[in-house]
Amino acid sequence: MGVISIIAEWLFPVECVICKKSDKWLCKECYKDIEFLPLNKCPFCKSFSFLSKTCKKCVAIEQNKLDGVFSYSSYKNLKLKKVIHSYKYSYITDLKYPLFRLLEHILKNIEKGQAIGNLSKIIDEKTLFFYVPLHNIKLRTRGFNQAELLLEELVKNKIVTEKQAEYKDFLKRIKNTLPQAKLKKEEKTKNLKDAFSYKGPLLKNKNVILIDDVATTGSTLNECAKILKSVGAKKVYGMVIAR
Repeated sequence: MGVISIIAEWLFPVECVICKKSDKWLCKECYKDIEFLPLNKCPFCKSFSFLSKTCKKCVAIEQNKLDGVFSYSSYKNLKLKKVIHSYKYSYITDLKYPLFRLLEHILKNIEKGQAIGNLSKIIDEKTLFFYVPLHNIKLRTRGFNQAELLLEELVKNKIVTEKQAEYKDFLKRIKNTLPQAKLKKEEKTKNLKDAFSYKGPLLKNKNVILIDDVATTGSTLNECAKILKSVGAKKVYGMVIAR
């Protein structure tokens, strides 16, 4: 271990971001408290919808391109919210390890639904996975893209294949948008207009899963879905840790 690492550990000792009692960033006890609680709500109107697929009424609205959002739990779960906030804004990138396991759990839940016939085939070997991109300015400032790190872990652990993630870097954010959390709902849509582009092969009849950490209104995921469907994607779903 280098001198800088020793000093860093002394100044910023590793402790659970929730209970402060462990030598891990997220201890087993606090991790267990983050229960699996998918919302089962349409990402647009919030009406009941199994596995949070876009309801029939909202599918009929032209600007709604997102086909659903799979999530692990609610952003109202204060412990989960604290973990995500520490990951993104306190730059504790090692939290990607417990967080990507939550995404793995979502994927297993989807596969279970497909196996018993409750779901049409959403994910198979041809499904493509993307992460929601950051603008280069924000990426340089933060130093990492939290969604990209999560997808990388899914690939490293062979939960998502390299083939499924081969186009992941072709979705770009070309507009340096304002932080969505600070905007009203109608402002969020305007803020994201023309914010994304796609520079890759056509996605003819492919199902797509978009990875991100949090989705509140779903505006960001929907804008990405518009771009991906314009180049041939059949269905586009978001997959997030919290909503």
